[in-house]
Amino acid sequence: DQGKALSKDARVGDALLLSQIALNDLYADAFVHGSPLKVPEEVVPVGLRSEHWRAMEPELVREFMVAPSLVNRFNAWRQMTLGLPPVSQPLPIEQIEHYQPLTS
Repeated sequence: DQGKALSKDARVGDALLLSQIALNDLYADAFVHGSPLKVPEEVVPVGLRSEHWRAMEPELVREFMVAPSLVNRFNAWRQMTLGLPPVSQPLPIEQIEHYQPLTS
């Protein structure tokens, strides 16, 4: 089927769907603008770690997973199509904590 990005490995789930990148981008943008959303425990800002409700449950974290192969393909597309430089992996903590979407 078109657009389904199915994996024979059940642990991969939706991680091969291109929409996972947009989902994560929209979620990060909403969070940085003050939406009281849960995030993976390891990225809860230090000043908010005592508020345990802010951490996502492991099952929910899996719903946001993006396969490394999809990240590589997307970054290659960005380079070739948009002429953007390669993205270093992993991202520096400063860049993670100060999310800023690309302008259109």
